[in-house]
Amino acid sequence: MKKNENNIENFLIWEYLEIPKKMKWENYQINWEKSWGKRNKWENGCYGIFINFFDKVYNFIQSKLFDKLYDKEKCGKILFFAGAKYKNILTETKKHYSISLAVSGIRDRLFATKNFIGYFPESKYRKLVSKYINEKNVKHLNKLIDLIEIDLISMKPNFIILGDDCLPIAKAVILVSRKLKIPTILIQCGHATSNIPVDYGKRADYILVWGKYYKTFFIKNSIRKPDDLYILGYPLKIEKNNAFSKENNNYTVCYLGQKWEKYSNVLFEEKIDTIKKVNDVCSKLGIDFIYRPHPGEDIQLIKNKISHIKFTRKGEKLVDTIKKNDIFISFNSTALVEVFMYSKICIQLLSISLSVVNFEKLGICNKTFKDIEELENYLRILANSNSEELNNFRKKFNNDYIDITHEPSKRFLEILEDIKRKRK
Repeated sequence: MKKNENNIENFLIWEYLEIPKKMKWENYQINWEKSWGKRNKWENGCYGIFINFFDKVYNFIQSKLFDKLYDKEKCGKILFFAGAKYKNILTETKKHYSISLAVSGIRDRLFATKNFIGYFPESKYRKLVSKYINEKNVKHLNKLIDLIEIDLISMKPNFIILGDDCLPIAKAVILVSRKLKIPTILIQCGHATSNIPVDYGKRADYILVWGKYYKTFFIKNSIRKPDDLYILGYPLKIEKNNAFSKENNNYTVCYLGQKWEKYSNVLFEEKIDTIKKVNDVCSKLGIDFIYRPHPGEDIQLIKNKISHIKFTRKGEKLVDTIKKNDIFISFNSTALVEVFMYSKICIQLLSISLSVVNFEKLGICNKTFKDIEELENYLRILANSNSEELNNFRKKFNNDYIDITHEPSKRFLEILEDIKRKRK
C-alpha cells in the first residue's frame, strides 16, 4: 500500500489528540501514550511464549473442526475488533457466520475458548503503535498497516466489526479495508453530545447506533448520511430488575466514577471534592455510600485522597454492583444510563466543570442536579421512603435515546443482511 507518511501519522495518531488539546486536558496525551505499553506486558512478558503456543494450538484445532461443521464459503466470515465486549451478539452471530475475535488479555480468550470461537491477538498491532509512540518513527505505522493487510487478505472476512473508529488500530483496519473493499461496521461505543466534540463515527462505512436520538444526532451534526446509520439498540444485555426489597430503608448510594485524572488535574480535584461531599451527605442522612471506579481510573491515587471511603470490590462486574445497590449518582457516565435501564434510581450531579447534556431532560435518569444542596434534599426524601414508596420514584426510560424494543443480537443479523443487499 502506497502511503503518504505525514498523512498516515496524522490520520492514525495526531488527529485523535486534537480534541483533548482543544478541551485543554493537559494530562490526556501522556496518559494515553502510556496506556499503549501497559496492555502488552502480560502477553509479551515471561508468559508470552506459553500464550502464543496456546493461541496457535487452539486456533488450529478450532479451524479444523469448524471446517467439518460448516461451509465457510457459504456462511461467510466476520472479524470483531471489539474483543468479547458484545457477548450476546457474538454468540448469536456464531450460529450463522464464521467469526473471529481480536483478543486482548485473558477474559477475551476465555470467552472465545468457552464458545469455541477463533481469535487472533491484538497485541501484535498494539506493539507497533507503542513503538511509534516511543520512537516517533513512522516505519512502525507502515508496518502496522502492512501487517493488517496481510492478515485481512489471509482471513478474507465479509465484514469487519469495530468497537471504535478513532483509535490507531481501528483506523489502520479501516484504511486497509477500503483498499480491499471489505465493509466496516462500527457499534456505538459511548455517549455523543453536541457539547463535547465527537471524534468517533466518522470513518467506518456503517454505524450501528443505540436509538433514534443518535441517528438524528449524527445526521443533524453532518457526521453521517442517513443510509450509513442503523438503529441497533443497546448492544449489551440488560436484565429486568426486581422491586426494592430492603428492610428498614437501609439503602446504599453508589457513585459511578470516571477517569478525570487521566484528563486534567482540575477535573480530578473536582471529582474528589464531589465524592467527599456526596459521602458527607450520605453520612448525615444515615445512608451507606460506596464508590465504583471506572475501568482505567488511577485507584491508588484516588484512595490517597479519599482513604476513608468504601470502594466496590476489585473486578466486580457492573451488573453485580447494580444488583447490590439502590441509588446511583454520576456526572455523565454511560454506566449511569445503563443502570437506569435496570430501573434503579439514578441521579446526574453536574459538579464537574464541563458542559454536558441534561440526562433528566433526555429521559435517561430520575433527576439532574447542579449542586449538593439540591441533591441532599432529594436523598433525604428517598431515605425516608420505604421500599414500596421508593419503587414509585422509578421513571420510564426514553426509548428514543436507546431503543429497548430491539433484541440487539437478532437486529444485528438483520442489519448485516440489509448491508449485503445494498452492496450487491
